[in-house]
Amino acid sequence: MAIKQVRKGWQADVQPEGRGGKRVRRTFKTKREAEKFEVEQKAVANQGNWQAPTRDNRRLLELVDDWYELYGHTLKDGARRKVNLERTCERLGNPRGMNVTGEAWLRYRNDRLQQDSNIGKPVNPNTVNHEHAYLSAMFGTLIKLRNWKQDNPLRGIPKIKLDEPELIYLELEEIDRLLSELAQSRNPDVLVIAKICLSTGARWGEAQGLIAHRLRNDQVHYVKTKNSKARAVPIGGCSKLCVS
Repeated sequence: MAIKQVRKGWQADVQPEGRGGKRVRRTFKTKREAEKFEVEQKAVANQGNWQAPTRDNRRLLELVDDWYELYGHTLKDGARRKVNLERTCERLGNPRGMNVTGEAWLRYRNDRLQQDSNIGKPVNPNTVNHEHAYLSAMFGTLIKLRNWKQDNPLRGIPKIKLDEPELIYLELEEIDRLLSELAQSRNPDVLVIAKICLSTGARWGEAQGLIAHRLRNDQVHYVKTKNSKARAVPIGGCSKLCVS
């Protein structure tokens, strides 16, 4: 039929099965999306298995549940991410997924940066960027799984640009003072863990979780890391370290 510009964007007006067939109208934010929809509908019709598209009326919290059931539970931080997504959905008013738009997100983001009604002060931009990343990733995953037929409403919207934080490090005198203090601790392990962290750049939890056979051949072997990637870091004299 035709693609025309309307008040809310671009409308695709299609009869995939030809004259006399069911007529489908769908409005998109951009002309490219409308053209893509028209091509897809006609392509499916030519294969003989076309069905009229149905409206997906699921609300955001329902989409979060589906995302977690299908994929989120496999992530190390899946449960925590689900909680963060649910809180974001509630602050947005739990709208229908099809009603979430880039403009709506930008307005929400602006409100968050202005003031959080729960704590009475602006939210850190990095926090809002995490909310952005989690929600966009949720839509992206559901699209890949063909659970969500619409576009990702946050696609193409840039996150807030943040200044890189100043790098902080310990001077040699500070390291000596730190190790001297830890040597007086009632827990002898903290001194060993601190030395491993300083020598390999490991997180405290990574060093604390080491077992003896992962220190060999003057290397420390880390597994089950935050990013799930194993790594080996050279370290001199690691055979002298005792980690239980």
